[in-house]
Amino acid sequence: MALQMPVYRELTAIESKVFMGLSWRQLGAAVLLALVCGGGYAGLVFGLGMDYNAAMYLVFIPGVPIAAWGWMRPKGTQTRGVRRVRVAPLHPKGRSTCSTGPRAGPRPRETDREGTIDGKNKEKDHKARKRGQRLPRSVKQLIGYDSMLRNGIAYLGDDRWSATILFQDINYQLSQEEHQMEIIDRWAKLINSFDAGQSLQIAAYTRTRGMDEILRDVTMPDHGDGLDAFRRDYNSLVAGKLESASRNTSTVKTLTVTIREPDRETAVSTLNALCTSLTAQMRAIDECHATRLDRAQRLRLMAEILRPGEPFEFDERAFESMPGRPDTKDLVCPWSIDARDPARLDVESESSRFHHRTLWISGLPPELSDQLINDLTSIRAHVNVSIHLAPYDRGESMTIVRRKNAEIKMQVMETRRRNRKQGLDPDDLPDDLADQQAQLGELRDELSKTNQRLVNGMIVIGVSAESPERLDLACKTVKAKVNAQSCKAESLKFMQLEGLVAELPLGNNPLPMTRALTTNSAAILIPFTTQEVFEPRGLFYRSNARSGNPIVADRRAHMNSNGFILGTSGGGKSFTFKQEIAGLFLNRDDEIIIDPEREYLPLAQAFGGQIVRISAGSTSRINPLDVVLEETGDGDPVKEKTNNVVSMIGSLVGGTRDWTRWRRASWTGARCNCTSGSANRAPTPRPSPHSATCATCWRPPARPPGTSSPSRSARTRRAA
Repeated sequence: MALQMPVYRELTAIESKVFMGLSWRQLGAAVLLALVCGGGYAGLVFGLGMDYNAAMYLVFIPGVPIAAWGWMRPKGTQTRGVRRVRVAPLHPKGRSTCSTGPRAGPRPRETDREGTIDGKNKEKDHKARKRGQRLPRSVKQLIGYDSMLRNGIAYLGDDRWSATILFQDINYQLSQEEHQMEIIDRWAKLINSFDAGQSLQIAAYTRTRGMDEILRDVTMPDHGDGLDAFRRDYNSLVAGKLESASRNTSTVKTLTVTIREPDRETAVSTLNALCTSLTAQMRAIDECHATRLDRAQRLRLMAEILRPGEPFEFDERAFESMPGRPDTKDLVCPWSIDARDPARLDVESESSRFHHRTLWISGLPPELSDQLINDLTSIRAHVNVSIHLAPYDRGESMTIVRRKNAEIKMQVMETRRRNRKQGLDPDDLPDDLADQQAQLGELRDELSKTNQRLVNGMIVIGVSAESPERLDLACKTVKAKVNAQSCKAESLKFMQLEGLVAELPLGNNPLPMTRALTTNSAAILIPFTTQEVFEPRGLFYRSNARSGNPIVADRRAHMNSNGFILGTSGGGKSFTFKQEIAGLFLNRDDEIIIDPEREYLPLAQAFGGQIVRISAGSTSRINPLDVVLEETGDGDPVKEKTNNVVSMIGSLVGGTRDWTRWRRASWTGARCNCTSGSANRAPTPRPSPHSATCATCWRPPARPPGTSSPSRSARTRRAA
């Protein structure tokens, strides 16, 4: 059963009616309409003598945007005058300066050899932002960062810095409801640990994998040893199961933290401390493994998003020794981005071309479910989900809520006063006003009685496809998943470039739309779904019951390869074990099976294995004195075998407690010298020596002075 968390009404949508049913914004728009349209109409007609109809049409033009600002919620502005941008200049052969080869000419350097930010370039960027004249002239200027240090910290401009953490998934969807509530509570504490001025981006990047690519990692090649028929049967069975049950997707999940700090050293130290704290907090959530990404890993992730399918190569030493002014954006930027369609981007690179569309969730239900992110990441398509969270200060959160509550109270008092004048019930309030008053009261109580705070949230969904038709189909699937959770998804018209930047794991959100949430409401958007197990060249067990992806594991590659199979009677334990034994043997691993019930005898006969029967009446024996002289190791194999044999004899005769130290050591030394010497003197390999070999060279050692032999009664008691 899905967990749900209440979501309060958007605070910006709660507007008090201050005069004649108009809010402050609507009242300001009405005043502007009266001044601009009314004054302009009077000036045109009475001052210039223009025709009445012509003057009316002229003043109608500036009145439309003013009225739209007052009575309509803006959802974005048009893109900044650039419809198609390329990486310029292009070489005559069609190769762009994005390549890592020789460059046609110098360009501004963003980082020096130590990876620090160029102060002159930073100052120009700050001045351009203030003037609002920083128009992009190439694709590189559209990417949401200016430079990146070796440790993975990116400078986003405007004194903002970010670092990215990659974390693995945990089994949230398969847990009990009580454990799910515990995970959400810990995730809420992680979100609540951020201060005002810091922001958090939680991203999940889902990629589809071809069946051929998966089969290359799962199937077994032929060895020409007479067992290839079994390997082909195994490969056909695996291929059939994957085609019927596999979703063939992989999801990468990241957490990017952004801070605002003018000093570089302070920003680096702050981000290092934040990443260390976040890694420890993630470890406390069901042992979730989180690692911080350096520059090479972060660039690789962005290249997979912007240049899918293209090989990525980056070497720190080669990058620092490159002549001229190297730029990390050359490694991740596409060649061109066509933004002439207001609802779609056409991205093109050297060997890849795809269509991209960015959606955003514009409406949330009164109760938000924890299945929203799970449903979006389960779509079999190239889907990028990014959640941007910017927390308020607790004091500022209470101030905003109290101010809104005071405005609503004033409106309630005005409504009651008007009802009394009209002879109506003073408590007869409009439904919308009563609902706003109740929700603000609950929100104020929740913020004052708990350690929660307000968080500005924004959910962005990016969809990529190879053709416009497939893109439309994938977007319909995304909208259907969102609508199933009582949410509303819309396309970012005229803001696709900003939406693409908001998807990248940079922590940069240039979109103006936000949604105020509480900490618990933001925590219900939990990114955990189910843990995937896929180790290339491992054994295929079955498909994940939750995600549909194959479970491929290689126990040999781990530090501890032990395991057990637990199940009910008739649940398939023996079959599963036989399947694993067959897979390991066909991968050329030796197997030793102790089978008292003779259950695995047909399997050993089919694979041509050696069958050793050991029982009271069998002819096979186990020689405990067998020594493998060719065994590699630091110790002496003969001496180790001797110690084991002495311990075994001591256990058989009742323990070695009564054996004196001198007798045990002397017997062991004589035994080792005899066997080692005979083995070393042998010119050719010979069978391992046994006790009879020592009969001619071993003599009982002399007892130390003052000792006597044990009595007959002691020997009898020891034998008993």
